[in-house]
Amino acid sequence: MVKAMIAFLKKPSTVVGIVTALLFQILFPIIWLTAYDHVTDRVDQFKLAIVNEDRGNIGEKVVQDLSNYLSFQVTKVDSLKQAMNDLEQRKYRMVIEIPANFSSLVQQLNQKAPFIFHINESNPTMIKNVMHSVANEVAKAANHESIKAEIEATFEQAHMPANQAKKMATMLSERVVMKIEPLHSVSNFSSSMIPMMVVMACFVGSMMMAMQMQKVSTELKEQFTKWERFSARMLINFASAIIISSIGATLIYSLGDHLAGGFLSLWLFQVTCMLAFLFVAQISLLLLGDAGAWVNIALLSIQLVSSGALIPRELLSPFYLEIGKYLPATYAVDGLMNLVLGGSGISETVASLLWITIGAAILGLLCVSLQRDTWAHSPREIASTK
Repeated sequence: MVKAMIAFLKKPSTVVGIVTALLFQILFPIIWLTAYDHVTDRVDQFKLAIVNEDRGNIGEKVVQDLSNYLSFQVTKVDSLKQAMNDLEQRKYRMVIEIPANFSSLVQQLNQKAPFIFHINESNPTMIKNVMHSVANEVAKAANHESIKAEIEATFEQAHMPANQAKKMATMLSERVVMKIEPLHSVSNFSSSMIPMMVVMACFVGSMMMAMQMQKVSTELKEQFTKWERFSARMLINFASAIIISSIGATLIYSLGDHLAGGFLSLWLFQVTCMLAFLFVAQISLLLLGDAGAWVNIALLSIQLVSSGALIPRELLSPFYLEIGKYLPATYAVDGLMNLVLGGSGISETVASLLWITIGAAILGLLCVSLQRDTWAHSPREIASTK
């Protein structure tokens, strides 16, 4: 047994395997813990919109008080249609609507005055949970003593007796109610996990495939030129992306119970994602050989934390927020959320993925151009040159 163990340790593949396992333990803690460090301290980066359609004076006073009360980036938007369009595109995480009859309702003792909260659930699950909590806090804020005092002053300015104004303002503090209207409601948790699942499956699969392709390319270097081998890899990448995505999209479409887009859109988008991941995964291997697989381990971890699949991107530290702009996982997650959970479309994300694929292909060409070509002519070709 000891001799067998020593024989194993003498083989380079054994050492590479041990180092690879070690790198997972080193890189994942470094990347994940630095990316998510003090995430909760950056919740003030969430963007909310307030649309005041109230035809009276009370709504405006409530808006002013909420803007000071909330610890988020609050923007007052004049048009509900524009705010909802921005919510669809995830520019805002929630839209707070004060209806047109708000002032009239609060002045009627037998009525409730609603705040309407529009929440886009086509987002990481964390967004849904946080925004529901925020809605509760906003409803409480609307019942806050400072708002009550401002409304009391408004009633007094309208020549209402002071005691009656105070009574109505006190009753208002108990009558502002919360009404949540979800956009792209998601009832099944498994659907919200599809974007992260697809990203992980695509990139890990691309890593493994690129490693095997690199081994085959090394074995064939005496038979074919570096450009022939590179061209063959490109063709195999394209064909594999189509076949692999067909199977993946079929399973998602069959097993998933919440798909906003059709099968064809899902399949075509997954082909685009797979191509981007395949081209990116092969760059480090073309440049560094087998050692490039270790670079891909870091890329896997970085893409998982910076893509927005687990937590909203605005909560990330500036470094990961910036680097995510140049990695395919960010756009894959955004597009998959639109296709699976609902959203405004995938044209921009597809364009970004195609640009990344083209850029990765160009980098691949540069890496190959730096390689030394060691292919040997066949005996017949050598004889013909004599």
